[in-house]
Amino acid sequence: MMSAGCEPNHIVYDALIDGFCKVGKLDDAQEVFVRMSAHGYTPNVYTYSSLIDRLFKDKRLDLALKVLSKMLENSCAPNVITYTEMIDGLCKVGKTDEAYKLLMMMEEKGCNPNVVTYTALIDGYGKASKVDMCLELFRQMTEKGCAPNFITYNVLINHCCTAGLLDKAHKILEEMKQTCWPRHISGHRNIIQGFSKKFISSLGLLDEITHYNVVPIAPAYIILINSFSSAGQLEIALELHRDRGLFVMFKCCKQ
Repeated sequence: MMSAGCEPNHIVYDALIDGFCKVGKLDDAQEVFVRMSAHGYTPNVYTYSSLIDRLFKDKRLDLALKVLSKMLENSCAPNVITYTEMIDGLCKVGKTDEAYKLLMMMEEKGCNPNVVTYTALIDGYGKASKVDMCLELFRQMTEKGCAPNFITYNVLINHCCTAGLLDKAHKILEEMKQTCWPRHISGHRNIIQGFSKKFISSLGLLDEITHYNVVPIAPAYIILINSFSSAGQLEIALELHRDRGLFVMFKCCKQ
């Protein structure tokens, strides 16, 4: 382009930076970033988000936070996607408290967390064995009008079971059946937007999402059935098994 006298514009620079970041060539992305700035193009939220996502994947947290500071200095407000990428990245390396501080900061800046943001943070605290904080975040998101979806419920149920809070997990399943399942019995593909394939797969939901057109509630049942069985509470496990059977029958009828 340049040899033909055609100067790249903002869109071209952004596409190059994003492409290099996606294939892990961060040095090349930074070189294009410098060239872009030198030619008078101001980086936007899309430019910064590509860099931040790559930096977290490479576990270069300090540099990622510096990029965020640079965004704010340049009056380029991060959007919910940028914040969520950072929160998820911090959780993946066990820095849940820092992730929570970032959640509070984004709210202070007028950017409301979405269901993906909260679910990533709930999962992070769960993996850090801080289930009380998982439940607190679940309470906060519902109070603030951010409705949990079936992925949020599955994450929370799994961590409650791991912590031995079986009655609490059972109660959450009942809530899930009354809210998430009936409302999203169709078109659940829209619900999973914003979640990575790797994250969905880690919850055991990928196959059900791929093959069915209803909300995959079965994994939540399986987690609870196994947990109650392991705890010796076989009557409740059997009740859940029967309940799951009724759900499968209803699903087949709907199809």
